[in-house]
Amino acid sequence: MCGLAGLLNSSQHPDQWSNTLTSMGARISHRGPDYQGHWYSAEDEIGMVHCRLSILDTSEHGNQPMKSRSGRFVISYNGELYNFHELRSELKSHGHPVESDSDTEVLLEGIECWGLEKCLSKCAGMFAFALWDTKKKELTLARDRIGIKPLYYGIHGNMLSFCSELHALMEVPGIELKLDRNSLGSYLRHNYISSPHSIYQSVRKLPPGTWIRFRSGSPLVEAKPIRYWSASEQALAGITSPFEGNYEEAKEALEEKFTHVISQHMLSDVPLGAFLSGGIDSSLVCSFMAKLSSKPIKTFSIGFHEKRFDEARYAKETASHIGSDHTELYLSPSDVLEHIPTVLALCDEPFADSSQIPTWMVSRLTRSKVTVSLSGDGGDELFGGYTRYLYAQSVWKALSRIPSPLKKMGSSFLSSVPQSIWDNSSGILNKLLPKGGGISHLGDKAQLLSRLCSCSSPKDLYLSIASLYHQPQSLLLEGEEYPSAILDKEPWSLPSSFTEQMMLIDLLTYLPGDILTKVDRASMGLSLEARVPLLDHRLVDFAWSLPLEFKCTQGQGKRILRDILAKHIPRRLIDRPKMGFSIPLAQWLRGPLREWCEELFSEKSLQDSGVWNSAEVRKLWAEHLSAKKNHQYILWNIVVFQQWLKANPKVSVV
Repeated sequence: MCGLAGLLNSSQHPDQWSNTLTSMGARISHRGPDYQGHWYSAEDEIGMVHCRLSILDTSEHGNQPMKSRSGRFVISYNGELYNFHELRSELKSHGHPVESDSDTEVLLEGIECWGLEKCLSKCAGMFAFALWDTKKKELTLARDRIGIKPLYYGIHGNMLSFCSELHALMEVPGIELKLDRNSLGSYLRHNYISSPHSIYQSVRKLPPGTWIRFRSGSPLVEAKPIRYWSASEQALAGITSPFEGNYEEAKEALEEKFTHVISQHMLSDVPLGAFLSGGIDSSLVCSFMAKLSSKPIKTFSIGFHEKRFDEARYAKETASHIGSDHTELYLSPSDVLEHIPTVLALCDEPFADSSQIPTWMVSRLTRSKVTVSLSGDGGDELFGGYTRYLYAQSVWKALSRIPSPLKKMGSSFLSSVPQSIWDNSSGILNKLLPKGGGISHLGDKAQLLSRLCSCSSPKDLYLSIASLYHQPQSLLLEGEEYPSAILDKEPWSLPSSFTEQMMLIDLLTYLPGDILTKVDRASMGLSLEARVPLLDHRLVDFAWSLPLEFKCTQGQGKRILRDILAKHIPRRLIDRPKMGFSIPLAQWLRGPLREWCEELFSEKSLQDSGVWNSAEVRKLWAEHLSAKKNHQYILWNIVVFQQWLKANPKVSVV
């Protein structure tokens, strides 16, 4: 895994190219500390830098930027092709010998042999790359189907920049990075900035499953990304042409695909392990790894002393059953708090999913022993794991039967009761409920139900569920929020259930924007490659062909994953409430983080940023401190932005 950056139409003096590219690479060297190389053509005004984390063929034959055998193409590539052995054999049969064991060479020769589109259609993997065609004088940028690996590009006058992380742009002479105030609305609503936007006006994210092309020397215009793979089309194909076998046959077929995909994801020339949280997805990945490995696999987990946040005890039991070499680390609040500044510094743009902190902690533990780690991310979106998939459709049916005046009254009542009272009431209710039927976060649930009562359509309902804050504009001095990608027409036109529409929307938005960004920045910040086998497109395509009842049934998600996993570990470790991967943020904001937050929420700090309606922010802060309401998510968003702005003084807010 690696990092890349570069410039096109940059009229630098030949002596400047090397210094600029070296400086850009230095800012993202954590992504690839093993080797930094750069290539440029002053005549064509194109240059690119590559920071290498050596995984496959660790010799110099895998160094980049790399030229094709013919000399026509030059590539800077970040990723892994899991089927590169198959592609290499196919290339050899076409008279294109591949001499190294590097998947980069396979990709280059594949583009030369089949052309870009056909080559991309053959590739199974995660990637982002920049490809220079010396014959046509064209630069092509491409990103993997799901959006596992990041790629930004920006037009600054007539110069184009591209990079794995925005940090690299800080080293480019003459670039003015202006804050995109409209992106802040999206950030406040979802805690990440939705593709294709970024925190800067002139820089965009290349959408997953697309490529884009620019020509040297010509006036640069905003080219339109070309889609070579569509999650919506794959979902439609699977739903309209579903798997024809019964449930047992589906399980058998899925197990076969898991075995093939995970075996390919285990290919590595450096030490390899896996994150094991104790949840269904990571336990499934680790179970198949253990079955495929000739020796105990290495697994890693972190735990918290607060039981409501701790899954490590389940991970330890799972590790025992599959026979892995397991490493765990229990963290105190002080352990985590100590590293928050380091974790936030990894954010190349504001990103406020607080689970990034424990993700970084487990990545740090893992990196102490291995260089590659497999992760279970993606199972929720593909197999119906999120709780909202189970209740949203029934909630909408119930709400649609209630007269509007009654819904309005209910919403008003629920929001008027302080969240502290709801939370205190949950303790009393739990004593009255059967064992295992406890209610947690009752205050948050009451606030959510209050918002849901005001929804007028399923689309409205889901936007409400997926929004961490519902009035972003009230907190900002300027800017209009970009329309949420959740409202795009394509996913909602899927001829299926509300549940499947939500799963597709999450695959298109929340997964690449939040989950995969979190894993990439946390792991790559420590020079650790994180692989996500459940998001291999061959599994994604198959998952969409499975009927919904194979995934969600009797108020429970991931049915088929649970039943497959039950062959490896006891049912009691599988059929338990979903816990997530979080920290006690609400309490920490009122406790150990309070002094730091007070500084960032001061009237002076808020006004100096030139972004916030300081009175509204201060009101939220006061309500949270008094425990009248729980504003943990929006306050964390603001804290993260304030800290990011403080760490990036070159950003123009004007």
